[in-house]
Amino acid sequence: MRELNTQGLDTPRGYRVLRLLQGSIADANADLVVISTHASKSYRPSGAALRSLGYPEGLEPERLTPVFLLEPNELMGTYLLPEREDPATLVLRIPGRDNLRGDVDELEVYERGAWAVYSALAALELRDRGFARVASTVLGGQRGFDPRETLRVLMHHAQRWLEHSRYPRQVDLVLHEPEHLDVWAQAMDEVLGREAYDVAADAVVSALAEELLARLEARRFDDPEVEAKVGEPIRAVLAPEQRNELRVGRLAVPGRILAESVVYRVEKCHGVKKLGAGDLYWRIERLPGFGVEPWIVQHLHALRVYGNEGVHFKGMDRALIARDLPGLLASLLRVLLYWSDTL
Repeated sequence: MRELNTQGLDTPRGYRVLRLLQGSIADANADLVVISTHASKSYRPSGAALRSLGYPEGLEPERLTPVFLLEPNELMGTYLLPEREDPATLVLRIPGRDNLRGDVDELEVYERGAWAVYSALAALELRDRGFARVASTVLGGQRGFDPRETLRVLMHHAQRWLEHSRYPRQVDLVLHEPEHLDVWAQAMDEVLGREAYDVAADAVVSALAEELLARLEARRFDDPEVEAKVGEPIRAVLAPEQRNELRVGRLAVPGRILAESVVYRVEKCHGVKKLGAGDLYWRIERLPGFGVEPWIVQHLHALRVYGNEGVHFKGMDRALIARDLPGLLASLLRVLLYWSDTL
């Protein structure tokens, strides 16, 4: 799976991540996958997503168990596929573009479909079925909408669920087709209100970006998960061909994960019993007791705050902007050096 873009959210129940990926939904690292198919009574559920899950001819409707239906005596809604448990599979049945009756706003139908998906997840939680990692196709075969409209709908519902639900840590929105990926990644930036910044316009920023990239190129992280979630995304963002339109927010989530990884390693080295437990703010605050220098503590706090792109201080900009970039790059570089030299 190829990561195209990310957003981080700090919630009362911990840090949550929303990712835009490209690949097959069958390859998703998830506890629950969400796919869509038509809501026609004349044909069995079918489509590219079902084919990728091993149903080349589609499947019989009676194999689906209703969870959340939108209209009485209609098929539109969400269904579980009980025969698939690892991961569990939720199917959205939604009318095709050619099957909408009357003067119907197609985008409104799409939005109702997305609402039905997350309503179903809430209903399943009430049955004590919670899912930490959810991967969803973009639903409805993309339906020819502008990517910004599609992502606006899907991200709105995913964000609300991540903020308020007990279980989830991550939601992945998966694009099956490999075309126009830059357009989709940019659309997510635009939905989030992220500004584009030319790194070459500031000598200090350019020097920080060069040094950070050089160190990441010279030495990979020894932890494969940290390398995948921190090293690879930062190298992609800071690649020379990307620097004329760098989106500051694309560095925020890798930075936050780097901060969490440093804190985890320090705790592990000092025998903390409940590793990773508790609010990250207080976990960082107690690091001086383990011999961590105060200046490193401040850089870790900076990465913690930058990574919470969705909920910044009241009265301040919610999206990271160009003037945040020097501080973010400086903190990334200092924490990276601490990882290399100390951990």
